[in-house]
Amino acid sequence: FPKKAGYDLIPRLHALLGYGPDCEKILKQDIPRVTSSLLVENFFQTITRWCRENGLRHRPQAYGDPLKNLFEAYMASDIPEVEQGVRPDEARWVAHSCGKPIVSAEALTFCDSTMAAARGEINGFFRQGVNRIQIHSWSYSPPEAGVPGWRMYVQTVLPKLSSLQLLNCPPGFVENAMAPEDLRDKVKVRTFALS
Repeated sequence: FPKKAGYDLIPRLHALLGYGPDCEKILKQDIPRVTSSLLVENFFQTITRWCRENGLRHRPQAYGDPLKNLFEAYMASDIPEVEQGVRPDEARWVAHSCGKPIVSAEALTFCDSTMAAARGEINGFFRQGVNRIQIHSWSYSPPEAGVPGWRMYVQTVLPKLSSLQLLNCPPGFVENAMAPEDLRDKVKVRTFALS
């Protein structure tokens, strides 16, 4: 902390409890900035270096707490990627200004299963500067496939599982992702939450 913030935090630990004149600055500026910087150095730069040494490219989705400096995180990676619902501004800006030819997006995660909906979502990413789509947990079932259609990836792993825990599932996920015959006796759905 002293190297990053320029002072020792130990004599100012009272600020973590909300006391003292420097409380606001420490909690809202210095700790988030130092934490974000350490995350970039100790994760993003480290994993990108390891990937390159092993002939791979690092494609992170950089957002959320405690990461405050998306620019540095995306600069430290090979391919900036965003997730559905996250605006790609920072990833696109870093890619274009730093010579990274690819801006990626995880897409179709919550898309309803029609080709028109998929095309609309993907076109939206292209309009925002994304030029590579990573299709994530979505499968298209044409009407002629009938019921149950082409099943999602969940069915491919169910035979190998002894239990399955699902959290924060969107409404209809369990009903659409698996049929009772998929669960058999050996698989039990332990938890899931509907919104």
